[in-house]
Amino acid sequence: MTRTASKSRPALQSVRRISRTFTFAVVLASVLLPWSMARAVTIGDQFGFVLNATLFDGFPVQLPDVADGTFTIASPDATDCAFGVTCFHITLTSFNQHIGPNPTALIFSDTNALFFDATTFDLGGDAFFETLGQLGGLHETTWTFFDGTRDWSASSLTVVTGVVDTLSGNYTLSSVPEPNILLLIGSGLAGLFDRAAWRKRGRQ
Repeated sequence: MTRTASKSRPALQSVRRISRTFTFAVVLASVLLPWSMARAVTIGDQFGFVLNATLFDGFPVQLPDVADGTFTIASPDATDCAFGVTCFHITLTSFNQHIGPNPTALIFSDTNALFFDATTFDLGGDAFFETLGQLGGLHETTWTFFDGTRDWSASSLTVVTGVVDTLSGNYTLSSVPEPNILLLIGSGLAGLFDRAAWRKRGRQ
């Protein structure tokens, strides 16, 4: 009976050690996420966006969001921003439109006239999207982003019927840090933390 208890004790200690390491890594990741928003913007950085609607054809709405996705910082933009402000061209990584009950399929996008302001972390300019609607119909939507206010407006044409809907609202941006980097940093520091704690217990 004593031998079984002595064998199970190291296993229990190992489980506790793994649990502490995992908890530490989670806490560390939550600290690194805000830091990634504050650091300087560089080519290849990714950002997520969510577009919330407040007006639809001039009437107030309570849609949780009408579109979301991610974009990647592509290259410096020296023409669209004021002097002394750092801007970048972006490439669209993903885009989901939710004007109906389900996300629509993206067919084509043009973000050449859209820029990212690295000073305010805002989008500015226009972006054009072609999507398939809920019943397979083609939609052409132009989004206009207002740099410095986090607002947007859109004009969406249903190609088959010729109906044009107007929308407006606000948007949010979030940094999308490279998960592998967070995992490596978190695991490394968690391992050092666990090793230091193990040495301290050994001395005692």
